[in-house]
Amino acid sequence: MTEAGTPLKCPYCETALLVSGEKRLFTCESCGEHLNLDSQFAYLRGKQAFLEGRNIFADFSPKRKPQRYDEAERQGLDLFIESYSALQLAFQAELSETQRQEGIEMMAGMANIFMQKGMVSPFEANYWTMLMVEVTAQGDLDQIKEKHAQARRGIRSVLLKARWNTRKKQLKKKLVEVEQKIQTLERNIAFVEKPHVRARKQPPK
Repeated sequence: MTEAGTPLKCPYCETALLVSGEKRLFTCESCGEHLNLDSQFAYLRGKQAFLEGRNIFADFSPKRKPQRYDEAERQGLDLFIESYSALQLAFQAELSETQRQEGIEMMAGMANIFMQKGMVSPFEANYWTMLMVEVTAQGDLDQIKEKHAQARRGIRSVLLKARWNTRKKQLKKKLVEVEQKIQTLERNIAFVEKPHVRARKQPPK
């Protein structure tokens, strides 16, 4: 069931969309990307609940009276549980790259809190942590590739490129190690249906 009549922005090109009827799939007329509307609305619900929960946790202190602290913590956890469930639903279909990265960051933060309280297994918490490590390392690698492509000629550029090449090798090695850990965690978790959390495959550079 989609939220018919709700305004929605295409996560790929930011074009405003107005969804009508009970469609599950929608094609953006501007960029041609295919959107799973159940997934998109679940993502928006999950992000909103996460932000509200994070604000609650940011505003309260353990120095408060125990009763008020416990009440605020319960409110924050309830919102995080709502967010976690919604984002799990969102990841049943492919999200945009920005949504994927933001979703992983939110899930990793919440999963670590849940693990400390015995609400999820260490395997599950580590899974989202490793995905976050992968996102960060890939982002660093992409930045280095961009700098390398834009560097001007000259002695200083040669030195910089040598440093960047060393860092590229380190990051590529790290990504291979992280990939192995993620695959191991996926086997241990034994998903009935694996979430769509990995990046779209790009041509090697």
